Amino acid sequence: MIADDASTAAERQQITVGQLNIGHMALIWGKYPEARRLLTLAVGLADTYQYRKLHRLGHVTLAHLDWLTGAWDGLADRAGSLAGDEELLQPVSRLAPAMVNGLLYAARGDQDRADECLRLVLEQADLHGGAEHSVEPAGALARLRLGAGRIDDVLQLTDEPIRFLERKGTWIWATELAPVRAEALLMADRADEAGDLVDAFAAGVRDRHAPGPHAALSTCRAILAQHQGDSLGAAELFARAADAWQDLPRPYDALLSRERQARCLLRADQSDAALSVLTETFQGLSTLGARGDAERVMHTLRAYGVGVKRPSWHGGRRSYGDQLSPRELDVVRLLVGGRTNREIAGVLILSPKTVARHVEAAMRKLEVSSRTALAVKVVEAGVVVDSPAVAHR
Repeated sequence: MIADDASTAAERQQITVGQLNIGHMALIWGKYPEARRLLTLAVGLADTYQYRKLHRLGHVTLAHLDWLTGAWDGLADRAGSLAGDEELLQPVSRLAPAMVNGLLYAARGDQDRADECLRLVLEQADLHGGAEHSVEPAGALARLRLGAGRIDDVLQLTDEPIRFLERKGTWIWATELAPVRAEALLMADRADEAGDLVDAFAAGVRDRHAPGPHAALSTCRAILAQHQGDSLGAAELFARAADAWQDLPRPYDALLSRERQARCLLRADQSDAALSVLTETFQGLSTLGARGDAERVMHTLRAYGVGVKRPSWHGGRRSYGDQLSPRELDVVRLLVGGRTNREIAGVLILSPKTVARHVEAAMRKLEVSSRTALAVKVVEAGVVVDSPAVAHR
């Protein structure tokens, strides 16, 4: 327990940092309501006492929490802004919101952009953050590539992070990594290694009150049962995993577990039960805004004669017309400061190709034909603050 009163500036800062750190660990352990309470408190303290960096760091972790708990409305813009906040955040601090953007791309069916984004996040994590910062982005990218059937990639991506957790004994960090690693091992006919991994994960979290890792462990056990051909047993285990994810709450993972439960029921010739679960899953994914996953479930339902309509997506990417999007503004601000596309890419954790696309879009919207003209126009229009670099272009 951290005291909530302080008489000096140093004490106030220590309290704010303490709330941030404990809130972040509550997120790692899967104690999401407690994480939100602590992080909200820390952000409020940082705002009151004008700790600008701590205020932004709190919002970074809150954006990560919002991804996990399904609070996706407006999240892409907030995460994009945080990922580009060069003034207040160290490179390693910008990784979490950049990863959130990649995960949102994946959930909404834009696999190419998701892969590009998550790959760059992982590269930056390896470069700036060390092994502990690479675990979650490695799991996120591996999960995406597992869905594409790229098993060798998955095993390569997860090999060093899982060895790091084994050496450190910090299995509490394996929530995103263990299920995807176990499934890839099974698909590579390395069932004994998969079983050993799940056993080590179970031993590492057995005595911990850590709802997130325990939900991931339930998913691992369901995956093992599915590989062993026990469709009904796997369906029951995926249902338990879905309940565990939902209790956190972590609705996206709960819905994905429900989908896998239904597919196991289909293999067990329990079509009525399976289609009922799939219909509810489709509705849940659609409401959440997970377009790519909802489309996949919709095609399965239609193949079994269930008439479902493609939703009108209300949570989609906003069209900004002739106005610059938040990401385009991030790029233009750095362009005005004299950065090259490659330098901008490094700051925003994007590829140079993506930066070039944003620059071209901004030039088209503002009806200019050069980077110099773009820089001058946005400064004259007050879109961004003037920079000495503009005068030297």
